[in-house]
Amino acid sequence: EDEQSSCRIFHRDADPATASDHCEDYLGCVVPNFWGTVFTLYDSGTDVDSLARRSKDSTQLPLQPRGVACTVGYETNLLGDCPRKVTVDFERGTTRYHMENMQPRWDKKLNSYALPFFGRVKKASAKNFQ
Repeated sequence: EDEQSSCRIFHRDADPATASDHCEDYLGCVVPNFWGTVFTLYDSGTDVDSLARRSKDSTQLPLQPRGVACTVGYETNLLGDCPRKVTVDFERGTTRYHMENMQPRWDKKLNSYALPFFGRVKKASAKNFQ
């Protein structure tokens, strides 16, 4: 599949031969935006609006509407002059949450970007940024 295709998510014990969007093991899907910088995670509900456009009779079916579980996005950095910013937005109950990664600061002594690890890291490593 190409990079713009949605990714379907199934329970780990799902049988690949019978897995479909309509089986009990279907958990949801991840859909990227056009540029691949925002990914929306949907639950196992049905895209009722899209289905209604294709078939008017489908509006009579008792379908659970598809809901957004969370959205993950990042700002592109085409020039490579600063680290990219990653955000996650989700809702639990009536509370909305917005999380962002902590931005590293330029360290003149190291001549690179650095994050304060507050004593948890003893030695500098590229793995600290993965």
